[in-house]
Amino acid sequence: MLKQMHLKNFTVFSDVKPDFSAQLNVIVGENGAGKTHLPKAAYSVMAASHDEGRKPTAETPTKSALQSLLATKLVNVFRPECLGRLARRRQGRERCDVSLLFSDAELNIDFSVATNSKSEVAVGNAPRKAVDVVALSPEKHAYFVEVKDYRHPDTESWPMRSRPRFCILSLPCCPPA
Repeated sequence: MLKQMHLKNFTVFSDVKPDFSAQLNVIVGENGAGKTHLPKAAYSVMAASHDEGRKPTAETPTKSALQSLLATKLVNVFRPECLGRLARRRQGRERCDVSLLFSDAELNIDFSVATNSKSEVAVGNAPRKAVDVVALSPEKHAYFVEVKDYRHPDTESWPMRSRPRFCILSLPCCPPA
């Protein structure tokens, strides 16, 4: 299970460390706050590890294979002009750092991307085994919910653009009672 992500200078995040529960996880925020960037980043990393680990010749994902797979997955998921665009821009050269911590430490991974990177990812810590990915779908009890006609409890007005409009619910994978 994913316990924590650490995103530093990644897209809209300067430095964020969300913790995840084995129970219910709800991500809410204003428009442009990066709500969809969290699951996209997690998916990209886990899918790259999963893709490498399911090859018949691969026992554990290698750094070099992960670097290539992760770069490709990030570009396909986020659609930046170049990979370096995922790093938050400041004056001079910067880089973004991403790490995922799991309840099983053998799955932990971290990587960085420099702002001048066209298609390269530098993997620091590679997982010692492949991640088993569970797709986001109603059958797997993970839902994307668009909040329509949202009314903030402090106001009677129509939904404002600055209020949360989208949330992601992640429920445990077990049959309903």
